[in-house]
Amino acid sequence: MRARIIASIGLLAVAAIASLACGGRTDPPEVEARLEYQKGRTLQEQGSVKKAGDAYARAIFLDPNFAAAYVGRGYVYLAHENLGNAIADFDKAIELDSNLSEAYNYRGLASVGMADPDQAMLDFTMAVEIDPGLAAAYLNRARLHARLQDFLSAIEDMTAAIRERPEEPMHYMERAQMHLFQGDPASAAADLDQAISLTDDPNVELRAKQLLAQIRGSGG
Repeated sequence: MRARIIASIGLLAVAAIASLACGGRTDPPEVEARLEYQKGRTLQEQGSVKKAGDAYARAIFLDPNFAAAYVGRGYVYLAHENLGNAIADFDKAIELDSNLSEAYNYRGLASVGMADPDQAMLDFTMAVEIDPGLAAAYLNRARLHARLQDFLSAIEDMTAAIRERPEEPMHYMERAQMHLFQGDPASAAADLDQAISLTDDPNVELRAKQLLAQIRGSGG
């Protein structure tokens, strides 16, 4: 009896080895889905957006309930201005997990592209309610406020973005322009000085100095 059990175990081991040799899958689909998702994130960070989309699509195929993978694929659609598919993926992600701040933030961007500022404003607001440290959502909402010519609200949101990312010179550049539209050249000049102190981009430095010259030349 013992010999038969040992023989059976031996046969199972041989079968498992044969399966691996033939490329057989040993991980559950959910585990493979997460590996594909991580591959997608890495490719996205490297700038290989299309390849990232392929990895996210494989993750969704392996695990159709993987909310973050829909966010990733939606981002790829958004990057390629395929706004309808992007919104569909963000909707699905939110249906699966309503606490994904990135899904709301990206859906807000897609809604801006679809000329739906009301939905965009709701999504950016939801994103910062879920994650008060999400600088990108404050930045996007600030830009939307500015497009709607609500510069006080735009400045408030840019200030929140700066609070979360104080090392980003472009945030100061954008807030400076909002201050100018609001009629506050002194605050704009302070932001431009800060942008110059932070940037190592000669184009940004040149633009900031040009704006400063205009402000100080006009007596601001």
